[in-house]
Amino acid sequence: MDTKRYAKETNMKVSVKIIILGSVIFAGGFIFGVGGTVISMIDAFNAVQESGATADPDALAEDISNSLVTTAIGIPIALIGFSLFVGGIIAYFIGRNKPENSEKMA
Repeated sequence: MDTKRYAKETNMKVSVKIIILGSVIFAGGFIFGVGGTVISMIDAFNAVQESGATADPDALAEDISNSLVTTAIGIPIALIGFSLFVGGIIAYFIGRNKPENSEKMA
């Protein structure tokens, strides 16, 4: 097998793996951030409901701020995954469109 063709196929396989890894990290970060926030907010409002008419707004504000921690962690993770995904897509198409033999261009 021609070494240039083998290198091109190997680079495309690596690009596909980067695309898959990036999409998994993106989805995981998104689900962690949004899912954790939703679950924590439900818990915060359940605590307000259980306290009845004497709900403490400071306690609610503290619970809400604690629930947003998962969002603050999930967003950077999702951005890293999205960057890997886009980088893998770009590398895949650049590698796919690269000519087999650069000498033919001259």
